[in-house]
Amino acid sequence: MVLERQRTSVLYNYGPGKVFDNDSTDLIEEIVRIEQESTTPMLRVNMDQLRARLKEEVSVYRLSDFDRDQISQIPISIVQPDYLRSRPYPLAYYCQVCGHLYYNPRSIRSSGGANWKSVLRGAVPPDLRCVCTEGPSRERGSPCGGPLVQYDVLTTHNCGAQVFVPETRGGQCKSHGGKHLHWYRQGSERASRWRIVCLVDGCGATRESYESFFARHYGCPLEGQVVWSDTCRPDFNSAPFMKATHYMEKVIHLLNSDNSLQDVVPGTRAATVAATGCLRDGASFGTFHDDAGYEAWSEEYSPDRDFAGGVDERLEDLQLRRQQIQEFLPAGASKDRTLAELDDKISRKSRAVGTGLNPGAVRSCTDKFDFARQIRDTTLYMDKSRGWPLSSLRTFATVDNEYVGRIDQALAWLPKLGIVDVRYQERIPITTALVGYTRGTYRPDEAKLNMFGSAHGIEVYASLTHTEGIWVQVDPTRTLAWLNRHANAPKPVNGSFPGDLLTLQTSFELTGGSAFGTFNDEWTSNHFGLLHTLSHLLIKAAGRLSGLEQEGIGEEILPYTNSFLIYSNHSGEFNLGGLQLLMEHHMDTILAGLKDDALRCVYNPVCEKTHSSCHGCLHISEVSCPHFNRTMARRLLIGPAGFWS
Repeated sequence: MVLERQRTSVLYNYGPGKVFDNDSTDLIEEIVRIEQESTTPMLRVNMDQLRARLKEEVSVYRLSDFDRDQISQIPISIVQPDYLRSRPYPLAYYCQVCGHLYYNPRSIRSSGGANWKSVLRGAVPPDLRCVCTEGPSRERGSPCGGPLVQYDVLTTHNCGAQVFVPETRGGQCKSHGGKHLHWYRQGSERASRWRIVCLVDGCGATRESYESFFARHYGCPLEGQVVWSDTCRPDFNSAPFMKATHYMEKVIHLLNSDNSLQDVVPGTRAATVAATGCLRDGASFGTFHDDAGYEAWSEEYSPDRDFAGGVDERLEDLQLRRQQIQEFLPAGASKDRTLAELDDKISRKSRAVGTGLNPGAVRSCTDKFDFARQIRDTTLYMDKSRGWPLSSLRTFATVDNEYVGRIDQALAWLPKLGIVDVRYQERIPITTALVGYTRGTYRPDEAKLNMFGSAHGIEVYASLTHTEGIWVQVDPTRTLAWLNRHANAPKPVNGSFPGDLLTLQTSFELTGGSAFGTFNDEWTSNHFGLLHTLSHLLIKAAGRLSGLEQEGIGEEILPYTNSFLIYSNHSGEFNLGGLQLLMEHHMDTILAGLKDDALRCVYNPVCEKTHSSCHGCLHISEVSCPHFNRTMARRLLIGPAGFWS
């Protein structure tokens, strides 16, 4: 059967292998595959960024279909979910009176949805009334006549296996196969204690629910041979399909993965380092920070020209052009005017590249893909054409004195909290990608990540939308000074924005991270934890005041620019503008309350004396936190050793 759904609805609710109740057919069905229309343009995705995220994800789970090395090499195809194909599953019925099972064992999985009735022809009475004459409490020779309903109980394991037990040898009678099986719930509403009984000539052979499944589940990828016991094991689930399948989509979000800066080459890295690392010192940031300077920079900003080759290469082009004009253009007013314009551009480009950066230190950072991506994203968030800072709200023509006063209060809180910039971004490209699924458990260290595709390639189902976000940058000088208080080998603090930011960049060791978002290096752990904790406090506050649920807000931690982004992690096709409302009307309330939020937890004093992080204070849904709520603690902000102390 062919189904049409919104793309984002498919990615969050209808992954391949998902069993669902199809209201249009009144059948339980299984998603077979997701397909893209031939006329739909191919989605442009930064494959380096996607592979990096996939490597992070597979590292978290106990097992996955592909390991990190395979993901680096295997082909990946991007499919936009235009429509779905599904089939009835399981293709089986049972009598609600006597429990007689009706199914065609040879075709139970091979059928496409359209011919399901023909598959069952000869196995299921056409009027869906039981014709069994050998069920319990029936006189021999008298048909039962009970109503038949689709079999709705499935058994699953944490490895992702899903079984309709009667189709397996372990669920059938050893002597008579599946000839005359009866299924009994045994009074269990959730059908966790069901059994299958063979009633051929009074055979009576019985298979219990878990015993039947274990007999089928030999060679489990998680545990090898699974041995049945009378103990109910939590890694197995046998229940009605809506409960038993425990299908949990693994969805990841890629920010800015489609833009023209996606090709990360050395020139791009050098340019973004220069643009961000020197953007705030007195000599260069003033050029961009005042309206005229920033507008001029934005007008000249060309990703393909300035960043594909790098700002430094662009500077060389300008110098070469000036030399050519000086030598070959005839003297006159036109030549003088052209040279003056070029001198002005060269001057501004020279300041953008910035003097005082340590080239060796920069190169030590730029060999990391994540470093270049974070710097690039930050450069985009600071682009005035894409959003606006908190300070610009004071200049809106319709504001009144009370509104200006609230903005002033918010701005006054920024230095108290060690924040140097808060910016709203209105159109952030976000690629939502369904990369796999798990079953049975929410703990990744106990589950297998089942990915889509085959041994010859991975399929990723993705859709591009635009979302809104709020970008927050923390003062690098204060951050560096605070990190030094906890370090055995303090780093030099020179008091300048670009110098201290560069020190933070070269000191952060991303390669020391583990699968669950923790870091072996104490310096890196404290640095990341500081930003991560601030991000969660802001997300929780935004959930209270923006109209968005906490699960609808995602985060991106950008330690190389000492910043973080929270964004609307919407599962719909449009944006409600909740974060814009938050930025315009509630930022003063949020900033004024952050310290109190960091102090409060319903589990104090236990929480503050242990991990200083729990679901009562900092934890949010793992849909919103890609780091599994690890590497953060309120003590990083408050207390004698806290950032705000």
